[in-house]
Amino acid sequence: MNRNTLLTVAVIGLLLLNLGTLAFLFSGRHRPVPAGGPPRLDRMITEELHLNEAQQKQFERLKTEHHRRFVELDQREKQTRDQLLDLLKTDSPDTTKADSLMAALGQIRVERERLNFNHFRDLRAMCNAGQKSSFDDLMERLSDFINRSGPPGPPPPRP
Repeated sequence: MNRNTLLTVAVIGLLLLNLGTLAFLFSGRHRPVPAGGPPRLDRMITEELHLNEAQQKQFERLKTEHHRRFVELDQREKQTRDQLLDLLKTDSPDTTKADSLMAALGQIRVERERLNFNHFRDLRAMCNAGQKSSFDDLMERLSDFINRSGPPGPPPPRP
């Protein structure tokens, strides 16, 4: 193959690759990533409820405390789950201890739900009458997000 033939094949190949890329971009089958990532829940709450400055400061305190307690629950859950998995390192695991650890994991889940419930209850309590109606509408729209934000599912299988 001479040099001219090789260059012609390379140019045609690159041209087809570019056309394929353009077709993909304009086909609408891809999902563009929104600028700045997904909308932040706290920003959405602040904007949609039209929180005034004092309410925003109060909301910041609520958020900070909620986050701190959530991190504590996550750490307790991880430690408890690690203890449970450590039981599998023996040929005859202690099923009584396993049951106790599983009950503790269930209790952590209840605490997490209570924490979320109380957080949103406190947020609603700081709203005025007009904001409460907006809050109710917002909670309906956020219910899918809140229901989805539980613990992640199992990891994907290894290849």
